[in-house]
Amino acid sequence: MSQDAEPLHRWLQQQPASIRGVMARAQRLAQINRALQQQWAAEPWIQAVRIANIRENVVVIYAQTASALIPLRYRKTALLAFLQQRFELTCNEIDAKVRPDY
Repeated sequence: MSQDAEPLHRWLQQQPASIRGVMARAQRLAQINRALQQQWAAEPWIQAVRIANIRENVVVIYAQTASALIPLRYRKTALLAFLQQRFELTCNEIDAKVRPDY
């Protein structure tokens, strides 16, 4: 870890549990999105989507365009299986939204 990052890291560790929880959640979502982009790189639409949130049994996905949601609808089962196997998530539903500004 660089010296510049060390104080920030220490500062984050000293913050209340709520901030640490938010940071851990953001890191987890980033990890899931990186794995999704790598594992599904052959799918042309995957670059236009990202997992924005996971709440209870629902995966919230944002897409840059509505056309990216069409193949997602057909690959929903495979995507949920990937998330369950790779990240041990118990999600069984996808809530997909178009968010061109993500």
